[in-house]
Amino acid sequence: MPLLFGELSGFPSWVPVVLLVSLSFVLGFLARLILLRFIRYWQIRDRKLFKSLEKHLSGSMFFFISVIND
Repeated sequence: MPLLFGELSGFPSWVPVVLLVSLSFVLGFLARLILLRFIRYWQIRDRKLFKSLEKHLSGSMFFFISVIND
């Protein structure tokens, strides 16, 4: 690691560690944010799809129930 920042640029030895830790926190936060947004999008989409399907099939449910009971 010293060749990466320390010896070439004259930075102290703790700078690469601070940069890598900061970068890992930022990337972790962004990954978590993207994942939560993706999950929320699919939850909303599924809820709308289920409501639409339920509305579409509400008249047909009596047919399915009568077929199952026979």
